[in-house]
Amino acid sequence: MRIVYIGCKSMGYECLKYLLESGKDVVSVYALHDGLREKAAGFRSFDDIMEGRNIPYHKVRDINEQSVINRIKEDMPDMIIQVAWSQIIKDEILKIPPKGAIGFHASLLPKNRGGSPVNWAIINGEKSWGTTMFYMEPGVDSGDIIAQKRFDIAPEDTCKTVYDSVTQKNIEMLEEFLPLLEAGAAPRIKQDESKSTWLKRRKPEDGIIDWNRSVQDLYNWVRALTRPYPGAFSYYEGKKLFVWEAKFTDKQTDIKPGTIISANDSGIEVATADGVIMLTDIELEGNDIINPSHMVKAGKSSGGLG
Repeated sequence: MRIVYIGCKSMGYECLKYLLESGKDVVSVYALHDGLREKAAGFRSFDDIMEGRNIPYHKVRDINEQSVINRIKEDMPDMIIQVAWSQIIKDEILKIPPKGAIGFHASLLPKNRGGSPVNWAIINGEKSWGTTMFYMEPGVDSGDIIAQKRFDIAPEDTCKTVYDSVTQKNIEMLEEFLPLLEAGAAPRIKQDESKSTWLKRRKPEDGIIDWNRSVQDLYNWVRALTRPYPGAFSYYEGKKLFVWEAKFTDKQTDIKPGTIISANDSGIEVATADGVIMLTDIELEGNDIINPSHMVKAGKSSGGLG
């Protein structure tokens, strides 16, 4: 079965690696152009796994450019597999392969269609999540379902580790259902539109921290947006202060949220709506190195974040 692969980011890399190493007939690969790496959180080049392979490898800025569509037609795929591609793929492409275009979405469809599903899962404190393999059709995440896999989200998980779980489940579904897809015997379950829900795609500027939230909410916020995403951030002395990691404390305070309670080499403690959170990995805008112990303490005129 001739497969055209469209993908980017680490998830796309790992799924492509599985297909190549398991001997699937990948006849062409379309990856995101290197010039767009800054716009794709978790960008990962496919160069190393494509090197030395006699497989056409294309880096594209827009999968829907007519020249790209014509090239995919020339590939004569039996199936298209798309993983972690943020651009909506036109129907002209989806209609090319006789065995269909297969995609993945990091939620249990029809719930949580749309952008940034894993980030929202962590922000909302979800303890269980999942991923869906489905037939792509015009629209967003609305095609018939082939399979779904569920997994747990642990309190210490971050956006990276949850996406690692999604990736592993996607590979499991590829392994299990590609033979059925090739044989024309895979499940095809129509989505129940009455149960569909939508998530808003997040932008880097959406990461600003609201210190008037609870410790739990802020902890979830930080781990949902940490590397490789753009990060949760506040402001300190007029500069963006990125927070990459935080920890709970059992301290209580009635000080104004956002006030720095203490600062040392281990991190800084900041007042929240219901307690104190410790920020253990922080970085000033411009990659400036910052020593937490040098930050101002509560009670001084600039002793706050905001």
